[in-house]
Amino acid sequence: VDLPPGAMADYEEMAQTLYLESADVEAVNAAVLAGKLQQVASGFVYRADGEVVTIHQAKFHALDGLLLELGWPLHPVVIMYQFVEELRALREMFPDAAVLAENPAAAMAAWNAGEIETLLIHPRSAAHGINLQAGGCTLVCLAPCWSADQWDQVIGRLWRRGQQNAVTRYTLVANGTIDRGILLKLADKKAGEKVLMNHLADVSSRSK
Repeated sequence: VDLPPGAMADYEEMAQTLYLESADVEAVNAAVLAGKLQQVASGFVYRADGEVVTIHQAKFHALDGLLLELGWPLHPVVIMYQFVEELRALREMFPDAAVLAENPAAAMAAWNAGEIETLLIHPRSAAHGINLQAGGCTLVCLAPCWSADQWDQVIGRLWRRGQQNAVTRYTLVANGTIDRGILLKLADKKAGEKVLMNHLADVSSRSK
């Protein structure tokens, strides 16, 4: 996913200075910076007071296009979010969607019975005991998550005994952002700090 020029400028400002002036957001350490960068890549950022500042809608536009290609709603999908703001936006886009974290048993039963076209899940809610193999075979992640265990657990909810189709996972990656580093970390289990430091060095070199 290509971010709008203004959004990319905001992202690079945050990466290089640990501060985003337009949103009055500061990252006080590396861990906070990593989270803020992923927020900006996803289209928003949380301020210290909890207020949400919207920066772009690129990932949700990409999600619209992907679902059109997949034939949704005839082709049901599970969508993985990580932030409350993402869930809020998804609720607006899919008012009839079920949210796994709100009522796991009911959401799982409705999905597997083919009663819903969209199931919204958080990686922490998709742990052992959640079986989604009967309702569909497509997972769309708004971004990669840092935890390799959660990453594997999410796909394992659909790709398990009883699944009748090949399972496909799509991940929306914002070009030039920490998203790519997180995805590579999941593939080869690199340390999170190394991912961040390598990415910051790359951003710095782009600005020279």
